[in-house]
This record gives sequence, C-alpha cells and structure tokens, in this order.
Amino acid sequence: MNRVLQIVFILCLGFVTVTGQSIVEDPAVTKMMEGFVEFNKTHQTIRGWRIQILVTTDRRQMEATRKEFEIIYPDYKMYYQHENPFYHLKSGAFITQAAARPFLRLMQENYASAFVVSDEIDLEEVLLYQ
Repeated sequence: MNRVLQIVFILCLGFVTVTGQSIVEDPAVTKMMEGFVEFNKTHQTIRGWRIQILVTTDRRQMEATRKEFEIIYPDYKMYYQHENPFYHLKSGAFITQAAARPFLRLMQENYASAFVVSDEIDLEEVLLYQ
C-alpha cells in the first residue's frame, strides 16, 4: 500500500513538472510523507505467502526434515519457527497465493502434506522466487 502511495506521488509530481504548475504543500502533509519514508526504511516486510513443509512437536523430526530439505533443494531457503509446542518448517516467499501454487506443487513431490500459509516476508525475498 505504501509503495502504491509513493508511485502515485511521483506520478503527480511528474505531471506538475510537465505542466509548469507548482504545489505548495501543507507542513502536515510533508511531515506525514516523511513518516511514510522512515516507516518504509525500517519495515521492509509485507504480508505474503510461504509453503509450509512440516508442523510437528518433535524437534528431532523437524531437524531431520530440515536437513533432508537442504539436500533435496539446496537453492531454496528454509525457515523454521517455534511456536510452543509446534515447530513449523517453511520455504518460499510470494506476494499472492496463486503465485505460490507452482512452488507448492514442486514441494508436494517430496512433502505430500505441504500447503500454502500466510506469513511475513521480506520484500527482497520475493525476487528469489519470481
């Protein structure tokens, strides 16, 4: 959402420059825009989608599955999350659920119970799975 606002602002700025008009910005708007910029510098995550490979309460099973995954898919990053008492193994980073489906099918070749889950993802990670 913040990226969309930035793009609209830049397009409006370009339009004003082309037409030779100038805009006097209210100080409150300037302060708000500076706040958006600072927020976006420190928050580089968005709500996106990952493929969850495993959910278990057994740490040994989680570690064994993680090692197996790293051998089978050395080019893909694996994430694990511990929410007591469960361990979650996840991979991938997608903006939409539909974009995650081809990767899900690939993962289900070795992990039949894999499924798509919502998660916080770094914007830079999304580029790895395009």
